[in-house]
Amino acid sequence: MPCDRIQNRQPRESIHPIKGVGIKTRHAFYGLLVCVVFASAAAAQHCPPIYETYLSEVSLKHLQGGSLRFQIEYAKHGGQPKAAYQGYLLAYLDRDAGKVPAMITGESTDEGDMLGEEYVVILKTALIQRSEEDQRYDFEFEIDCDELAKKMIAHGELTEKDRTVGGGWGQYNDKIRIAFFVPFLQNERYSNLDGLPEEKHECGYHPKRPLIFQELPYELSIQFGIVQAIRMEEGQHHIQINFLRPNRAQ
Repeated sequence: MPCDRIQNRQPRESIHPIKGVGIKTRHAFYGLLVCVVFASAAAAQHCPPIYETYLSEVSLKHLQGGSLRFQIEYAKHGGQPKAAYQGYLLAYLDRDAGKVPAMITGESTDEGDMLGEEYVVILKTALIQRSEEDQRYDFEFEIDCDELAKKMIAHGELTEKDRTVGGGWGQYNDKIRIAFFVPFLQNERYSNLDGLPEEKHECGYHPKRPLIFQELPYELSIQFGIVQAIRMEEGQHHIQINFLRPNRAQ
C-alpha cells in the first residue's frame, strides 16, 4: 500500500472493547451517570433529621367551679416543618405506670395496640397547630374534677377495697398519672383527624414510634368526703394535685 495513502488516512475514533461505543459517547454516558447518582443521593437526604422533641411548657391549675386546666406547649426542632400534628392527653392509674410508656415507645413485648388503650383513658385528642414563629404547638384542655375521677374509677374498676377512709375523709389508693403523646403523621391509626397535613412523610423514623411520649410531673389523687375542710356531697369527688397526707402520729 502506498505510503501517502497511509499518512493521509484520518484516525478512527477508538472503540470501547465492551460497550462498542465511541469515546465521546462514553463521556456523555458517564456524565449522565454521575448526575443520576448525585440526584439520587440528594433525594435520599431530602428530610433533615429531627434534633429535639420535648414539652417546652407545662401548666396545671385548679379553676373556680371545680375544674382542672392543662396547658401544654410542644416543641420540635429539625425535621420537616409540619403545619399540625395530633396531640393526646392520656390518663392512667399508678399501677399501670410501667406498662403504658413501654407500649407507646415500642419496648413492650405484647402484640396489638400500640397505645395500650386497656391501660389508658384518652382525655382529649386534638389538632395542635404550629406557631408562626417556630415549630411550637399549643394544647389546652379543661375537665371537671368529678368527671375525671369517675372516668378513672370506672376505667380501673375501683371499689371500696381500693380506698382509704378515716375521720370523714377518704381517697382512692391508686394515683392518676397524666401524659402527653404525639404520634408521627404517618401513623394512620393515631394521626387520623381532619386538618392534618397531606404530606405526612418524615425520613428515617419508624412511624409506630412516637414523636413524643412525656409523663407530666404530677400525681393526682381522687378524694371524697371531707376535702379541704369542706364536706362534699355523697358520690362527689375532688382531685388533689401532688397531695401530701399529714403524718397523724406526729
